[in-house]
Amino acid sequence: MANDDRLHIAPRAKEEDTASMGSFLDGFQRKEMPKENPTRQERLRISAEVKNLTMDEAEEGIVNNMAVVLDVRKQEDYFNGHIPGAINLQEDDIILYASSNIRNLRQIIFVYSTNGRRSARACRLLMNIGYENVYNLGGIINWTGELES
Repeated sequence: MANDDRLHIAPRAKEEDTASMGSFLDGFQRKEMPKENPTRQERLRISAEVKNLTMDEAEEGIVNNMAVVLDVRKQEDYFNGHIPGAINLQEDDIILYASSNIRNLRQIIFVYSTNGRRSARACRLLMNIGYENVYNLGGIINWTGELES
């Protein structure tokens, strides 16, 4: 993971702010996550249900800081250009970062990579540890907004 002084961290929603996120999510299909001790079969079903959004669909949430945005590309790719406010994490760091920094399991989380494969795996990891509003944005090549470097 990058040094803390190089991270760009998007604001996170507080527990009481999740109601306002609901209107943003109304247009997307929401699947319920088991609340307590899901069985192995339930976890496998959930992991297969990665929710995909296009970059255009996610833009409102990104621009209005309604979502935590995770970039799971290689660090060098991140520093060459990333979505403003995105946090660069390697696959091995996702669970530790999320459990330490994203305490609200209902927080909207957008994940992207180069082509969408790595971000789909990252979404499954997050969903398997209990995050309910995790969306795969696919590849950064579909982002039409400005990039930070």
